[in-house]
Amino acid sequence: MWGIFTGWGFVGLLWFLLRHVALKEPAALTAPDAMWSVVKNLPAVIQFIGKIFFPFNLSVLPIMQDTTFVWGGLAVIGLGVIGVSWVRRESWGRILFGLVWFLAFLLPSFIRPNPALAADFIEHRVYVPLIGLFIILAETSLLRNFDWRKPVYLYGSLGVLGVFGVINFGITQL
Repeated sequence: MWGIFTGWGFVGLLWFLLRHVALKEPAALTAPDAMWSVVKNLPAVIQFIGKIFFPFNLSVLPIMQDTTFVWGGLAVIGLGVIGVSWVRRESWGRILFGLVWFLAFLLPSFIRPNPALAADFIEHRVYVPLIGLFIILAETSLLRNFDWRKPVYLYGSLGVLGVFGVINFGITQL
């Protein structure tokens, strides 16, 4: 383990050194200001969850005021139902890990150095946090019992991929 810690420590130190060289005058932001920025932008978590499960009305430069909470609310309710219905008791540790992963990689993107400007919540910022949701969903019996040989799973998956393909084709044609 010491080798791993030493290696990551070296990588972190190198990153901070290169960051210092690249940013001669970084934005002056105190820790309380950064925390307040995260707290103020926390409702965007619901919007991001909605964009993950219901990728409708995506925008090039989305801001919280222009994005609906309806899809996010439906997605959170759906995740709650899945959590209550299809999660085994021994899976809660991995689910907590997935939730921490999701928030640890998403919340830093909520920090804004200038609170006077409207915060943007660009969809590509959810790609790495999405791995946390994959970990959570992988712990449900719905996905643990997934079998491609069963027609309901096969055709259901093809249907979801087809819908996403049509949405993607529609977005690229704009």
